[in-house]
Amino acid sequence: GHMSPYHDHKSRKEVAKEEAEKFFRSVDKFMSGTVVKTDTTPVILVTLPEHAAMFRRICTFGTLLPEGIEKDARTLSGDQLRDGAMAIMNGRRKATLEKLTERYQLDASKGRASDDLAKIGFALAERNVEALFVEQGKGLPGTFDATSGTVEYDPNRNPADDKAIDPADPDIADAMVQAALKQDAAIYVLASDEMPTRNGIAALFRHE
Repeated sequence: GHMSPYHDHKSRKEVAKEEAEKFFRSVDKFMSGTVVKTDTTPVILVTLPEHAAMFRRICTFGTLLPEGIEKDARTLSGDQLRDGAMAIMNGRRKATLEKLTERYQLDASKGRASDDLAKIGFALAERNVEALFVEQGKGLPGTFDATSGTVEYDPNRNPADDKAIDPADPDIADAMVQAALKQDAAIYVLASDEMPTRNGIAALFRHE
């Protein structure tokens, strides 16, 4: 309801536009200087459609997603905001996984991707894994040495078996995820029908 002191020289619409732009620039300055300065978390714009274009034109930080929730945030409950944000993120996740699956099939044919445990282990030791795919809930009993890349698969989970797997029941997939995290590889924990292969684990390599 605030009116500019120059309202007698400009239309109400012009004044409203100027006030909105000032507000959006303040928001952008705050976001750029504090919130996103050290945080790369994606930002979702929540505003009415008529305001979205102006804010996006003014916005100077790169983490603002192209998708937004085109509603007045004041009219939405916390649950509605969460559900709207999750719909956007799930849509982006699905599109990303589709592209990665296509890429995996192509790269595998050229030796730049594999679901072979020995090859993945060696690539991790060489810090050559760009992305690691792990099937949710599927264990791969055995051990993995991140230094040498050695993998010892042990289908028998009995800690007293001849391979001397200890009672901690070590898991190859878990050990590989830990190694991948240390080299800033992307980790994708997927349902079985989302995996690019049926082996429970697969990887994209940075180079051949």
